[in-house]
Amino acid sequence: MLIPLKYTNLDSLQKTNIKNSLMISILIVTSNLCYSQVADTVFLNSKVYNSDLRNFSQAFAIKKGKFLHVGTNAQVQKYIGKNTQILDGKGKLALPSFFDSHLHFLDIIWSRKGCSLDNKPLGTKEVITNIKNCIKKQNTQRILLVKNWNYSHTAKRHKELINELNKLKLGLPILLVGSDQLHYSGNSQLLSLVNNKNSLGVFGFESLKDLSGYEKELFFKPNIEEAKSLIAELNSQGITSVLDAFVIYKHLDFYEKLFREPDATLNFNMALHPYFSKEELGSTKLLGSHLNAITMLRKKYSKESKMTLSSLKIVLDGSLEGNPYSKPVTYPTAAVKNPYFSPHIDTHGDLTYDLQKDKKGVLLYTEGELKSLITMANKEKLSTHIHVMGNRSYKVLIDIFESIGDLKAPHSLAHVQFADIEDVKRAGKLGLFQTMTYSWIDTDLEYDSLVFPFVSKFKTVRDLYKGSSHIFKSSYPVKNFQHFGGTLTFGSDAPVESNKISPFLNIYHALKRRSPKKKISLNTKESIDIYDAVDSLTINGARLVRQAHRTGSITKGKDADFLLVDRDIFQLYKTQKFELIAKTKILKTFYRGKLVFNQVDTHSQDGKH
Repeated sequence: MLIPLKYTNLDSLQKTNIKNSLMISILIVTSNLCYSQVADTVFLNSKVYNSDLRNFSQAFAIKKGKFLHVGTNAQVQKYIGKNTQILDGKGKLALPSFFDSHLHFLDIIWSRKGCSLDNKPLGTKEVITNIKNCIKKQNTQRILLVKNWNYSHTAKRHKELINELNKLKLGLPILLVGSDQLHYSGNSQLLSLVNNKNSLGVFGFESLKDLSGYEKELFFKPNIEEAKSLIAELNSQGITSVLDAFVIYKHLDFYEKLFREPDATLNFNMALHPYFSKEELGSTKLLGSHLNAITMLRKKYSKESKMTLSSLKIVLDGSLEGNPYSKPVTYPTAAVKNPYFSPHIDTHGDLTYDLQKDKKGVLLYTEGELKSLITMANKEKLSTHIHVMGNRSYKVLIDIFESIGDLKAPHSLAHVQFADIEDVKRAGKLGLFQTMTYSWIDTDLEYDSLVFPFVSKFKTVRDLYKGSSHIFKSSYPVKNFQHFGGTLTFGSDAPVESNKISPFLNIYHALKRRSPKKKISLNTKESIDIYDAVDSLTINGARLVRQAHRTGSITKGKDADFLLVDRDIFQLYKTQKFELIAKTKILKTFYRGKLVFNQVDTHSQDGKH
């Protein structure tokens, strides 16, 4: 029989009274359409990317929050019943919703409390001006926190910055929190509390323990409503799945409460950092007992709808960032194969070097401890998610994974700032995962001058980008890793550097290996294509946490997690209009078939309210 249906424009999805709707009639043989085949929603006239097959469809049907069918307009019409809602995609691109495989959920909330410099490249005067504006707006009681400070742009004149902070005469400690979460400083009142600092008054996160008197300000208690607001913001950026890269035991009760809330529209996967003691690491029995307890905890959370314990977090080394301008030189802590150099910069910008034979960075575990931990975790089929920055720590890991041989769980290496290509190829062949923060793949003369000269010699700082150096070839190895069989995932590491995820800007960096306004790229031989980039933000993230059977692609039987965007990024890639890809906007985000972000919502594209 002939049943009249309202054909609902997608832009009017949330309106209850739709005026002047286009009325269509669709022939449905209801006697042949069983209830299990009647869709709740049918989505027509779109360009639907299927990351499993790397092809495109035209339409799909949804029932009870899952994809019922994906195909052509004609094919999905048979799933339309009397109460099916029909949506018109108007030719827009539909993508699987995004997966951020490395962020710090509670830290994002904390980073927005107090004053923020937003990682902008500010000089001393601009920093002080911004802080004065913050003081006017805030009722600061005991300490002024100034977050997301771009350390590299005041590094050369840091003592001047401290003097200007002192002139504010606030009468309170002022703590500058580096956007890289590695560099901290403040006024003299703050620095008087810190024992381990360099001659410029800069210290690392490990010295935050000296500020224990301000624990309430530095380590806040999470709030459910603030957390749900962040979830809504993530949805506005197309994100419906995350891996929190550093969860500790005391967070678990809060997350259990949060993700039992019906409006917590996020698949939340956790990398647990359990703080193994030296005694445990030295005892097979004690370590096995602790890992078994984590496995039991993982089984417990496997029964939860939105929250899983997917990985064991291991922090293996530090960072490649240091400061050649301080006296004495502040050395990086990432573990490297060859000693760091000590650069000296003269008035013409020329560099000379001393070799510091004992400066190779630090492995935070002995190789024996690390091998025992990873081997036993793998035996328990427990994934590991490992912070690794330097080429020596990377090689140590690959040697261990090769010795294990039979990998029973997905294992991921996070950040991979500097790794030798021969080791990268071995990692790819092992089928490992690399979780990359693409926005870090950039050329920033001010910042890079604090990093690259430590492991390679250059005559001038500008020689960093000529492409013949070891560090240039080995920075953020992506293409080679994938080419030899590895799987790439995307992790924003928010709030490090930025508390905004910006998925399409990260895609641009993956393609061009620089910021949109820059002219010099960081080794384009390691660039990936648009399909690889999108897959790293979608299906590969699901594979990492062993959820590809239910999310990560627009495929029959999976959760209906998808988004609609304002432009065809695949066509833009084909026509090399890369800057337009970076400016792509989310129009709609759906989580398990439910609209959770609409472009007319109060949440703007950059996440502000």
